[in-house]
Amino acid sequence: MTAHTSWRRRSASVLATATAVLLAASGALMAPAAAFAEEAPAAPQLSISKPVLDPAGDTLTVVGTGFDASAKGLPSYYGCTDSAEAPQGVYVQLGWVTDNWRPSTGGVSKTDRNGVEQAWFADKDKNCQAPSKWTIAEDGTASFEHTFDVSEEKLGALPEGARYAVFTHGLTGRAPALAIPANELEQSFSFAPEVVAPVATAATAVSATKNGLSISVSAKDLPADITDMYAAVIIKGTESQMTDPNSKYAAFGLPFPKVTNGAAEFTLQAPTKDLDRTKQYELFLWKKHADLTPENTYARADVTVTKEQWDTVFPTVAPKIPFTDMKPGDKFYKEISWMYTSKLSTGNKQADGTVTYAPKANVSREAMAAFLFRQYSKPGYKAPAKSAFTDVKTTDKFYKEIAWMAEMKISTGVKQANGTVKFLPKASITREAMAAFMYRIDTGKKPASPKVSPFVDMKPGDKFFKEIAWMHSSGLSTGNKQPSGKPTYAPKSNVTREAMAAFLYRAQP
Repeated sequence: MTAHTSWRRRSASVLATATAVLLAASGALMAPAAAFAEEAPAAPQLSISKPVLDPAGDTLTVVGTGFDASAKGLPSYYGCTDSAEAPQGVYVQLGWVTDNWRPSTGGVSKTDRNGVEQAWFADKDKNCQAPSKWTIAEDGTASFEHTFDVSEEKLGALPEGARYAVFTHGLTGRAPALAIPANELEQSFSFAPEVVAPVATAATAVSATKNGLSISVSAKDLPADITDMYAAVIIKGTESQMTDPNSKYAAFGLPFPKVTNGAAEFTLQAPTKDLDRTKQYELFLWKKHADLTPENTYARADVTVTKEQWDTVFPTVAPKIPFTDMKPGDKFYKEISWMYTSKLSTGNKQADGTVTYAPKANVSREAMAAFLFRQYSKPGYKAPAKSAFTDVKTTDKFYKEIAWMAEMKISTGVKQANGTVKFLPKASITREAMAAFMYRIDTGKKPASPKVSPFVDMKPGDKFFKEIAWMHSSGLSTGNKQPSGKPTYAPKSNVTREAMAAFLYRAQP
């Protein structure tokens, strides 16, 4: 060996050693290939396209990646003859699960999970019965994708402690020992709460003239996708006639009221000639170009017309009455005329043959009993054989009427010091006693007594305050107007015949 050759070898050795030192110092010195482990496959992942579904019906796409494709099943189970070790694949189930649903931990009972629908993915080249083929990645793991049609009705009610889910697993009941824990995944989901569409409503307000009724309509929560509709006011209970072309019906319509953002406001006109004050009317809003049926109806509402409004539409012509002391235009003429035409009062016959009403005269208690009896008693009433009052005999005029007052508990009489009870038929009736009679004779539900009196001469706690306050709230008495402030009721004053006529007229059903 020459010196030159020896030097080259020593130089190469030094360079190699130096290079190794530098690489080791920098961390770049590579170990032999055999010392490297292969990169581990990704863990299985399961995902769904949406976590909240429409309960009426929805689609749910399921994607799985990184699933272990190496697990083998049972050839006899699959019935395959082309492979002794067919892969078991992955079952993707739609249904519900509990916390103990996984086959690897013993969850094989139908109380642990319930798959309503499933898909099965495997290597079809090796497993002849797998209905769907998975995709094998470079790292040897399997992936798949499947879409389910889902509805809450299809899955049924959830048992206690369960949740709706898509879940995956391998073989279970036939071979629980072959279960692969890593392939047992779930993705839970829920159904959106049912959205209840607001129910359309309509309200009506009525104004009256001698020409008829104007019915103002305000509707809301109508379907958002409509811009107009049909509207009509008809006699209540006759909507079925609207679909019969041969039927004659009274309808006051506005063909196409405009609807904006689910709301509408408009006015219908009902002329006097087509109205009947004895009927109840109702508003209907329904689908344009469609029959008036429940399915096509958006909203309906009663049309309330007061007696005063009907009187405006159909003004009453005061009848001719025989009372010589009353003439048209007098205060309470209408009410006193009604007393005569209703046969509640025939007046007082005079010596010269004329008849007066005596509007300013006081009403006696027996006369009041007669008026109330004629207005409110039922036909065929028979008075008892014994009087309830010591000062009224069974043969007295108005005995039947007074006995009816006692029997109906309209009058309890006036208790005497000796314990007996009198009616005092000839005494004048006071306005407070009249209030008590009217209150007791009305069988409707009464409001609570107000904390503030409507009359300046009455206060809470006074005798008959409840009854007198009700007279005001029910519209039977407006009191006596004063120059300023509240009206008076004058409870101790006597009831005049004209005031009594007003009370009874206003109390009509």
